Amino acid sequence: MCGECIRKCPTDAYRKEVNGTKDVVIENKHHVFANKNLWRCAWGEHFDLDLDLPIPDQVDEQVLLDHVKQHGIRHGEFGVCLKVCLPKHLRQPDPDYCKISVRRKRHTIPSDLPVHSAVYDTVLSIAGKNTLDHVHFISQKTLEEQGIPMKEHLPDGVGAILLTDHIKLPCQADEAKAFRETHIMEWNTMSRTVRVNLTIAELDICRELEKIGYSALPKTYLKHDALQKLCHETTENNAILYSALILTSAPLEDRHVLDVSHSDARGNLKERLTRAAKEAGADLVGFASAFAIDEIAEQLREIRKEETIVFATDKNPRMMAFDPVISMRKRNIFKATDILPDAKSVLVLGLHYPETPIKRLGKPPAEAVGPYVFSQYETNMLLSHMGYDICKTLQSWGYDAFLSHNLTGAGSVVGSPRGYFADGSCNTLEAVAAGLGTLTLNGSVSTEKYGIHQRFIAIVTNAELEPDISTPVLNSVCMDCKQCLSICPTRALQKNNLTT
Repeated sequence: MCGECIRKCPTDAYRKEVNGTKDVVIENKHHVFANKNLWRCAWGEHFDLDLDLPIPDQVDEQVLLDHVKQHGIRHGEFGVCLKVCLPKHLRQPDPDYCKISVRRKRHTIPSDLPVHSAVYDTVLSIAGKNTLDHVHFISQKTLEEQGIPMKEHLPDGVGAILLTDHIKLPCQADEAKAFRETHIMEWNTMSRTVRVNLTIAELDICRELEKIGYSALPKTYLKHDALQKLCHETTENNAILYSALILTSAPLEDRHVLDVSHSDARGNLKERLTRAAKEAGADLVGFASAFAIDEIAEQLREIRKEETIVFATDKNPRMMAFDPVISMRKRNIFKATDILPDAKSVLVLGLHYPETPIKRLGKPPAEAVGPYVFSQYETNMLLSHMGYDICKTLQSWGYDAFLSHNLTGAGSVVGSPRGYFADGSCNTLEAVAAGLGTLTLNGSVSTEKYGIHQRFIAIVTNAELEPDISTPVLNSVCMDCKQCLSICPTRALQKNNLTT
């Protein structure tokens, strides 16, 4: 046994509170490992506690919560046991760079050979797949001329790749701050989606470079400012800049490739958008006129003008008891033209989510709620990426576009450790206007294919698109069924308070 994980573990999880071993048999082979106290492992990995703090001899959930309350959180720590777990023949010690051995490359490429054109093409393909805007390949000569100390971060580094994307807001530069504050949920959705896209592209590119035989370092602490300036990448007008940086041993040439995710706009616009949405993963695609959405908003403003929304915002960070600050806000109803003044059309994309977690919700023996909640996390996240893909497609064709999980503002949001996300009432009227389904008595949308089991995202654009024919607003089956009225445990649905 090598024992590197035992010696290097910062929480001493292999020496303290170990209850023997576990033995897992896979295809007649025994795999023996320590039966550790995983609360001890969770100190830095899940609860983000500072590893420099003294760790008690006994660690359980309450100890962790008490320490979070007393000391706060630092940053998540990647399991050191995973870092050091390398067969001896793959270890390459470099104590000047890191106290833990780095992985020896299985094969290398001579440093005096130029990078093959296929490598550049692979990087660009990954960037395009993740709807990024620009890719900048930066040579060692340029990095040295700019005084960028990349070898402090990657000893054999001789090149860098800067990936960039921009969120284009549908407003003037001097209105950007106010727009973000007014449409905070939409802004958070787009910025989170861009960051995830950059991260996926960054990691995929590094994996491909390492397969070839180059070193590749993502998530470097090297600041991007100097390289952004060098590549003429700035936040200007209404376009907000985001970037990711990769350091590599590949001897790259200076190349700057712009508009890597641009696509051809020829052909029927509606058909191309429908195909693009389906390729992005949408199960349902519908089109409404911006005028129809604005008419709905006008009606909602009258119907819901007295409504006040109660917000409970948690003061505490993750892993601490819920400590809410309660605030009251008047419900704001938005038109499509409030987001995009020259809006002409609204696309609505629907994504079906798994139905089994709902059928098993709260039922014994597990009585689990988690599978349903996580399916909603993922559904909302996937819709964000689909909506952003379509926004970028429209923008590459010369149109303005902006997405929303709750276009008119008639829906609600749910708080979670992952932030706010749209609930099942969001974009329901928008989906009906786009011909995707009918309203049920409980406010959900029932579609022919999936019933009430889908969520929606809307994209507002100034592209002129033929609207789909909307179905009758209220599902006729509801008038004969009405089970939701009789079964609702809080009596929220009653015959005398239904308005259509």
